Amino acid sequence: MSFCEGCLEKQQKMDQLVEENQRLKAQLRYRQRKKTDGFFGSSTPSAKKPLKANSEAEKQANCGGAQKGHPGHGRKSIDPENAARTIEVTLAQPCPQCGGPLQDKGWRQRSVLEIPPPHPQPLLYRLQKGFCPSCRRAVQAQALGFSPKPFLAINSPLACSRCTTSMASPWDGSQIS
Repeated sequence: MSFCEGCLEKQQKMDQLVEENQRLKAQLRYRQRKKTDGFFGSSTPSAKKPLKANSEAEKQANCGGAQKGHPGHGRKSIDPENAARTIEVTLAQPCPQCGGPLQDKGWRQRSVLEIPPPHPQPLLYRLQKGFCPSCRRAVQAQALGFSPKPFLAINSPLACSRCTTSMASPWDGSQIS
C-alpha cells in the first residue's frame, strides 16, 4: 500500500501529537502525585508532606475522648487526711503580669508523691581474727555484702544523684578514689 505524500505527512504529524499527548499526561500525573504525596512519594517524611484540607465543620465539632459523664481511670488524688503533710503555696499579692490586685479564687489541690532521699547509715563491722598454729596463718571472719576494702555496702544505692565523691563499683573489687 502506498500513501500519498500528504497522507504520510498527516500520519507523521498525528504520531507526533499522540507521543506529545502521552508525555504531557505522564507529566500531569507526576505533578498531581507530587502535590498529594510530597516530593519523595511514599518515602516523604511526614514533616515534608503537604497539608491536607481541613475536615468538615460537623466533624470538627465532635469532641474526641470518652463519653460525657464517664468516670475515667486516671490517677487518684490524695485525700487531705491521708497526706503526710500539706504544703500551702501562696500567691504574691500583685498580679505578676500587670501588677494589679488579685481576687481570691480559692485553692487548687495537687497530689504529688515524693520519694525521700536515701539516708546512709554508718556501720561498724567487728570481724573476729584468729591464728592457726598448725599452718601458721592469720585468718579473719568475712562479712558478706561488700568488697575487701569497702566504702559502700552492696545494697547501698550506688546510682544516688547526691553522691559527690568519685566512686568505683564495689562489685569489681576496685577502690574509692
